[in-house]
Amino acid sequence: DWCPHEHRRELRGLYVLASFANHFDIKDHNSMDVYVGKNGEGYLEHYLLDFGSTFGSAGHGPMRPIMGYANLMDVRDMAVSILTSGPKEWQWEDAPAPTNPSVGYYESDIFHPAKWDPVYPIPPFENMTDQDGYWGAKKLLAFRDEHLQALVKTGQYHDPAAEAYLLKTMIERRDKIGRHWFGKINPLDYPSLTLTPDSMILAFHDLAVEYGLTPGDVTYEYTLRGDGRELIAPIQINATRVPLGNDQLQALPALRSNSYELRIRTRRDNNDWSKPVVFWLYRDPAGKQFSIIGIEHPG
Repeated sequence: DWCPHEHRRELRGLYVLASFANHFDIKDHNSMDVYVGKNGEGYLEHYLLDFGSTFGSAGHGPMRPIMGYANLMDVRDMAVSILTSGPKEWQWEDAPAPTNPSVGYYESDIFHPAKWDPVYPIPPFENMTDQDGYWGAKKLLAFRDEHLQALVKTGQYHDPAAEAYLLKTMIERRDKIGRHWFGKINPLDYPSLTLTPDSMILAFHDLAVEYGLTPGDVTYEYTLRGDGRELIAPIQINATRVPLGNDQLQALPALRSNSYELRIRTRRDNNDWSKPVVFWLYRDPAGKQFSIIGIEHPG
């Protein structure tokens, strides 16, 4: 495999999905690589195995409250307890017993999206960055309430209360995850360019607003840079559409790389400005057409 597994975004960002499902038993033993094709001409297929310990189940019974909140032998937690001479209390220690045997132990009250722990430390999870967390959160937040409800229905619960509790908890964990990781990385994404007779419009999606995780009262500020200098001074708008008039575009200087940085930052609820998301634009050598060639989400 050309890329070490501990550096694959799919595996580092898998932390987010595992934390959502409380996939406590995720570890290297529960994965498998299969080589497909002729020797030297094929490719690897990656598989994840054994999902018996997910949501509230430990496979042979309900999960214990510690599962998902500490490694089997958690050196870091042990160090904290030693340094505090023992009085440190962990929230899971006083967690109530499961109320529904069909669900087991699965909760959203003490769950923290960045403090979830599997049974053993896993190198990809230890290497996870905020960008990896954002990537995983995007995947998870795409599952809306109706999708989660359809998933729960496949469990064929006989007790409507168990079904309702599981769905409610899944929604709460999902939204907690979204708020946390979208708070680390400015969640502006999925840009598109539209040309009109007198302008070029770059539209983008604000995932925090679209998924109802933050009020819709957001101010966006954009600027255009290139070759290390400011080409268009900061302009504030209240919509997810950046209009660049033909007069502005024609006044842009030619750049050595033909690459321009459209930087957009946000301010929500009159709080501080976020770090900017950078939409990279390429201008063809003739100086007429622009295209989107990349997105950068600084952490």
